[in-house]
Amino acid sequence: MALIDLIASAPAGSTALVRPESDFRLTYGALRQRVEILAGALADAGVRRNERVAIALRDEPALVVAILAASTIGVAVSFDDRAVRAVILPAEAPDGMPRVQPCGVLGAECWVPGAERDLLSAIAPSTQHPAPSTRSDPDDIAVILQTRGTTGPPKRVPLSHENLTIAARQTAARLSLGPSDVTLCVMPIAHVQGLVTATLATLAAGGTVVIPGGFHPLAFWRIARDYGVTWFTATPTIHQWLLARTADPGARRPTGAARLRFIRSAGSTLPPAVARTLESAFGVPVLDGYEVTEASGDVSASRLAILDADGRPLEPDGRGEVALAGPSVARGYDSDPERTRKFFVDGWFRTGDFGYLDARGRLTLAPVRG
Repeated sequence: MALIDLIASAPAGSTALVRPESDFRLTYGALRQRVEILAGALADAGVRRNERVAIALRDEPALVVAILAASTIGVAVSFDDRAVRAVILPAEAPDGMPRVQPCGVLGAECWVPGAERDLLSAIAPSTQHPAPSTRSDPDDIAVILQTRGTTGPPKRVPLSHENLTIAARQTAARLSLGPSDVTLCVMPIAHVQGLVTATLATLAAGGTVVIPGGFHPLAFWRIARDYGVTWFTATPTIHQWLLARTADPGARRPTGAARLRFIRSAGSTLPPAVARTLESAFGVPVLDGYEVTEASGDVSASRLAILDADGRPLEPDGRGEVALAGPSVARGYDSDPERTRKFFVDGWFRTGDFGYLDARGRLTLAPVRG
């Protein structure tokens, strides 16, 4: 299954993406159409399978279109990647950038390094750009994300179509997402929590993703109210910001919380006291997740083990290193064979985090006792 297949079955008239600052709405039918248009344009511009397309768009519906289109024909990467075949930029490119032509897909522009000709000119929904004749295979890399994690300098993680689609579908199932769900995506879409957990999982379920372009504490509950948000995922820091903006957490819920079903937290440990305060203040359960970019997001989509220093699985309650395996787990790092050999060992990804599994298979993160 390819990444674009996640949006294949939702009704054409259902709302897929929303940009609240202008009340711009993109239906699933329009989303599929624009992805096909941009993928076809990239193919016409010379992008081929496994070639990289850098994207330099802010968090908005255009970024989702660009990621899906770039992954359909090649590999979507961040703008700082140098080995690229094409670049998708905001409509108003910074001074000094090579000449670009408007591609007409939600205000994005595209250029191919070193090209002498106009490449993507006046591409709009009516423009004839047939869908690419060849598409990526499930094993092909769809997106390369950057992660810092807990194990040193940043690493670049190539995630395949299979990695991402399995993770998105399993996340949607685990959270019981459906077409009536609306998420407020306050996490960066260029990172795994914003891309997979908030956006792709919601689209896989046929729901709606509201993209405000970041976390804005003063506007958060107004946007949640106006668009009927049913859930959101964020870091503990953002949750604490929301509590700080709530005058009396023990009093009446914010009006924007009226349709909430649950709140999800990931990115770092959520203190139990904060979780209890969140549940009291907003009147819904708080789900504490553990996400790893190398596992395409929530680790519960992966097979878990606790390994000792020699890489041997430990019995329940044995404390050691958390290791992950399965179809949602990447195979290594981009252009980094040394760290790939270090962390991807014998079919396991060794996270560098420590903890233990109880007899029921529930994971607790905890340091190894001296």
